[in-house]
Amino acid sequence: MPMLQSNLSSLAYDQILQSIVSFELAPGTALQERSLANRLEMSRTPVREALHRLTYEGWIHNSFRRKVMEVRPVSDKDVEELLNLRMLLELYGVRRIFEEKANSLVGGALMDIVAMMRASQYLPDFHAMEYMVMDMKFHTVLMYFDGQPRLGRFWSQLSLESIRLGIMLMHRHHLDRNLITDSHEAIARGILRRRKKETRDALFYHNERIRKQTFHMLEGMAGG
Repeated sequence: MPMLQSNLSSLAYDQILQSIVSFELAPGTALQERSLANRLEMSRTPVREALHRLTYEGWIHNSFRRKVMEVRPVSDKDVEELLNLRMLLELYGVRRIFEEKANSLVGGALMDIVAMMRASQYLPDFHAMEYMVMDMKFHTVLMYFDGQPRLGRFWSQLSLESIRLGIMLMHRHHLDRNLITDSHEAIARGILRRRKKETRDALFYHNERIRKQTFHMLEGMAGG
């Protein structure tokens, strides 16, 4: 019985987190154990355990103003911290790629992802989650965690936050997919050409565009 309970709690956690990341449960959405349990077709106990875990990880919080548990809104500080951490990891990855002369290997893999992202934009059944998963795959390859599993585990949490942020931008029509794909290609091209400054400049440009688009979105959300 305890094992079954643990499995149900993990299942509830996975499904609620998926709904948060995919923007199905938007920031500020009120959460109730009973309605979630009915939706997931399980008892309230595993749902309660899942909510405790999600609270600990920072995905949800108790809103004292509304007196409910809700999906934690995304703040300017959250975005600033996330983008700064991403930039640090990506610059570290670029340095390792050039030092270890892995340009052809990594650059080729990045170009393959760029091609898939570009092709997906014209599919009639375009899916935001699939696009953002490809986007995060690009950034994960760029960070070049080869032989460094601790950094990979650290990034796994941040990548989910990045995916949610990207989907939020898409839902609010603040994400220019052509611009994102083009800037990804510029980064990959710099790596393939073995031009470190070109790569770093393209990376800074990409990060700054995401920063501006995100803060513009947050300003619009704050304004109603």
